[in-house]
Amino acid sequence: MTQMGGPLRVFALTGPSFCPSTVVFRMTLQSQAEFRAAQISLGHYEMIVGNYLFPLCVVYRRARSLTHAQRDLWAFLQSLHSSVVMRGYARLCANVTAHEIPHRGRFRVWTDWVGHRADGSTGLVAQTVCYCRGSDAAHQNEMIEFTHLALPDIAALLG
Repeated sequence: MTQMGGPLRVFALTGPSFCPSTVVFRMTLQSQAEFRAAQISLGHYEMIVGNYLFPLCVVYRRARSLTHAQRDLWAFLQSLHSSVVMRGYARLCANVTAHEIPHRGRFRVWTDWVGHRADGSTGLVAQTVCYCRGSDAAHQNEMIEFTHLALPDIAALLG
């Protein structure tokens, strides 16, 4: 972006200092989940894969899968998006139902993932518990546990 003859610089304050080349977005846990759902719905995974630590453990029932790189998570998100679309959902929405107060820089977030069809009908697609490192305003996911998954092809992929 340019502004009147020069590049537009965006500054974000993070404590007493800031770096003009880095923008830090501080969002609530709900707005972060909504952002992830929107990016998955649009097939824009590049904006969210950086919020995960690798190797990333993904758990469904008793099966554990390790995702070792961003490209592996990207492929998983593509499969998830395709599965949601195949079931007729036009978009995915997230609702954070609970979260822990961070303790020693770690906490969990419980989220319902709901698919919305063009006709207005909805369906519970998944329920997750994300194990996070950082604070509720700026964190990364270390592990994702699916406690409910209404996508049989994704369930088979996980275990």
